[in-house]
This record gives sequence, structure tokens and C-alpha cells, in this order.
Amino acid sequence: MKTKFKLLMAIAVAFLGLHSCDDVYDNLELNEANSRVIATSQMNFTNTIRVGGSLTLGDLSSGVESRLWTLPSGVADIVGSDNDITSTEQNVKAIFSVVGEHDVLLHQIFKGEAYNLEGNIIGKETDTTIVVTVLPEIKTILKAFVLNTDGTQGDELNMTSGANNEVTAGKIVRFIVDETTVGNPDNFVWTAEGGTKVNLSEDKRTYDARYKKIGNYGIELLATAGRPSGEENVILTDLITVIPSTEPV
Repeated sequence: MKTKFKLLMAIAVAFLGLHSCDDVYDNLELNEANSRVIATSQMNFTNTIRVGGSLTLGDLSSGVESRLWTLPSGVADIVGSDNDITSTEQNVKAIFSVVGEHDVLLHQIFKGEAYNLEGNIIGKETDTTIVVTVLPEIKTILKAFVLNTDGTQGDELNMTSGANNEVTAGKIVRFIVDETTVGNPDNFVWTAEGGTKVNLSEDKRTYDARYKKIGNYGIELLATAGRPSGEENVILTDLITVIPSTEPV
């Protein structure tokens, strides 16, 4: 009899214990941290993209009660939305069609006082500006000069196909990527038809070629950029006409 009584008491205690645990967790309120965390798909590359390229904006913050992204009018297309100026979505993908620097604004309201990544209080309502830089397509401006015997730059060539600039056999022509080139290309591959490479600058923006054989020749330059990616292939035909030298041998 005592054994049965002890067994019943044990079951009752266990039952009450389970209910007690349920009540503790049911009434427990876990406060969500209010922290601001904002990211973009190009944040490691200064939010720089090529015109026609896309950028994804992400609000990774916790404790957000409401948010509003605002993009400049007429600058971008918000993918999947008829509204290209504002969005309340957590993640926004936008295709930018206008070259320049554009401010994207994010207004957030948190459930309580929020913190930034450094642990500083930033308040319940915050505004953040993300500067997006949109580069144009690469447009390479080329110049060329015949070098004098002392290595200085002489006559400038007409850089159009069919110009047939006359260059005396044995002379060196210096081709230069001008500083007015747009789109920030950072690599250059030269192909000088009929010319022999004499020198290539470290940044590859200056290329010297010597012309020895009589004939008509062109020049080709492939200008590229790694990030944001882009390229332009410049081909000029019949640019140079090499004529016989009259200088004494």
C-alpha cells in the first residue's frame, strides 16, 4: 500500500513539475535586439557599378517596425515593382540607368532604442544614406605622335580610320590613352599592325611602336575594366602610311 502511495505521489509531482515548466516558458518574454545592419551587393567595392548594372540593397537590421527606401526619381528601375522611387521591402534590387553619384535613402523605425554595429545608441528612428556611383560605358580616347630622334613627341597624328598619316620608315610612333578617356578602364592590350614594340609603360597606357616596312597599317586597342566590368575594342584601319626614308643610311 505504501509503495502504491509513493508511486502516485511521484507521478503527481512530475505532472505538476511539467505544468510549472510550461508556465515559466509561456510567460517568458524575450526582448528582440534593435540593431541597424545595412548591406549592399557591392559594399566591398564602394557601391560602384556600370550603367545598366544592378545593385541589391539589404536591410538586415533586427527589431525594425517599419522601413522606407527612397531612390532618386528617374535614375533606377526597382525590379519587380511598378514604383521605382520608394519601397518598404527588406531587400531591393535596382537597375541604374543614369551615370553619376546617386543618394539612396533608408528611413527606419525600430521597436525600441536601436544600436549600430559599434554598439552605440542611434535612437528609435534613423536615416541612412547610401551613395551609389554609376560609371559610364568605357569610351577610349587615343592620341598618337611621331617621336623625334631625341625621343620627344613630334607631329600629332589624325586618329581616324583612313587618315593614312605619313610616317617615315624607321620612325617610332607613340600611342597614348588620353586622360579624357571615360569609364575607368584599367587594362590595355595593343596590336600595332606593321609595327614592332619598342616600349610599353607600366600602366600600359603608352605604347611605342617602330615602323620599318612600307605600307598602310592600322592600330587596335582592347580597353577593359575588371570591376565594374566593361570593355571597348578600338579598331582604326589605314591609320598610318609608312613611306621610304630619305635620310642617309
